[in-house]
Amino acid sequence: MPRDCGYCPQKVSGCYRGHLDSNHQRKFVCGYEACFSKHTQFRGKDDLEKHQNETKKHLPNNSGVKIQICNSCSKRFTSDQAIQQHHKDKHGPDAKPTINPKNKEKASSKNLSKATVRQVTTPDMSEFKEYKQNVPKIVPFGQNHEPNKQQNSPTLVEAQSKLHEYYKTVQPTKEDRIKSRNLIRDEILKPLLKGVNKDKENLYNGPLEKAGSAATNTKVNKADEFDFDLHLNIKDIELDKSNIGYTLTTRTGIDPNVKSMKEQKIVSTTDGRLLHHGYVQITSTSAPDRLKQGDHLVPRLIHEDLFKKLKEQIEISKVKDVSIQRNPHGPAITLTYHKPGDHHIDIDLSPSLFTNDIKVDEGVWGRSFFKDNPRGVDLVDKLKEVPVLLVPKKEDCWLISHEKIMKKMFNSVDGPGTCRKECHKTLKADVLNWKSKEQFEGMSTNPIKHHLLWYNDQHPDDEYWSSKNLPICYNDMLEDLEGRMRDGKIPNYFDDKDKTNLLEGKDPEMLNRFADRLRDRRAEVKRLENGGMET
Repeated sequence: MPRDCGYCPQKVSGCYRGHLDSNHQRKFVCGYEACFSKHTQFRGKDDLEKHQNETKKHLPNNSGVKIQICNSCSKRFTSDQAIQQHHKDKHGPDAKPTINPKNKEKASSKNLSKATVRQVTTPDMSEFKEYKQNVPKIVPFGQNHEPNKQQNSPTLVEAQSKLHEYYKTVQPTKEDRIKSRNLIRDEILKPLLKGVNKDKENLYNGPLEKAGSAATNTKVNKADEFDFDLHLNIKDIELDKSNIGYTLTTRTGIDPNVKSMKEQKIVSTTDGRLLHHGYVQITSTSAPDRLKQGDHLVPRLIHEDLFKKLKEQIEISKVKDVSIQRNPHGPAITLTYHKPGDHHIDIDLSPSLFTNDIKVDEGVWGRSFFKDNPRGVDLVDKLKEVPVLLVPKKEDCWLISHEKIMKKMFNSVDGPGTCRKECHKTLKADVLNWKSKEQFEGMSTNPIKHHLLWYNDQHPDDEYWSSKNLPICYNDMLEDLEGRMRDGKIPNYFDDKDKTNLLEGKDPEMLNRFADRLRDRRAEVKRLENGGMET
């Protein structure tokens, strides 16, 4: 059914978003410094005025940020030092930055309640023509005054309510969570691991620790997946820095008792192959010889050993309705519970070690959340003491995992009345819904977790994340993630050297399709803000 364009008299019967992009480009730019630095643009002047009247970024205490414009590429920066470093890195040592002299002056209080608006007719935004436009004075939120207009907007309140209702529908019920948790702990894992550890080695008798979404309280939909780190009872591990690698040589018929595998692989060492950044190899003198090649602990052999023992226990124990499967390239052995009448439950069990010999790069602790948010400041010393996990990966080496640090951060990132995790869990539910309908091979929710931490650094203050601003926060978060997907890069948050990319090796076409879903979802949220359709 045709719908009104909203920007011209035309009735749109086809793709509404396509019509807007083709006929109504975003030409109106908000000149408030907080928005200008983010290239905040609007299709119409009315949209711009509505934004200026309702957005809390325009509060007096947020309006005096300086903007520097690069005369070579039109990028914007908030300090002289930043633009000078940008010119040095991107345009060579001979390039000279152009710094607007007006930006040298501090914003005067008489101008803080006014907006600077400019109309852009070409993508080149380096030409800057200003004119003044009065807007109603906005009083800082949180004092004895009328609430921020942004948070009092009827359409925003309605959008927040609809998004929150959707969020509640994708949460596992309390009954489901308790039933599933007790089932896997008391009726599956405890009896199986008790049988596995009947031998004198007690190799798999270390602590069993919750991981993944159960540990960070970010589970959505059904309580049908639980991750655990099973700490190996091996005491004398050392990190090997000699860059020794392994190659896998296929040999069949080595062990007839390994019935679940078509073939068993053994390893032999080779010299000269460098490990990828984020991986290590481990030596141990006390670990059983069957798990080693020389002094090196071999993840593949540990996987096979634990797999074999668990499979034997499933066959001889009273544990029912449980099958076992193993991903040969991942860290986990997966147990699946499936009983007629109940939803299935996947239990990912990762044999792991932990070490204090590997430290998070010191630069991580200098990021915005740890400097500018009181909770972040209080967290730093605690996080520095959290050990790093080592989990089997890629058959022949161990992945450096910051799972334990991530868990503590996620459980502390939100303050009272904020919506960081609600945005994350809503996005996670959307992603799982998209994956159920079309192929996004290789796309997990792990990059989404790291993206929340990166985006939180852009907005470390709790006021931005007020639950009353849920639609705005979620829309902004979707927009930022869309750009990162199209760029094909989300670094590991705990890597200050920028050597890792969680999207490395992903199909660019798939990433662009994923970005398209983010764009479409953002349009839906925007319509909610404008009083449109429900989510």
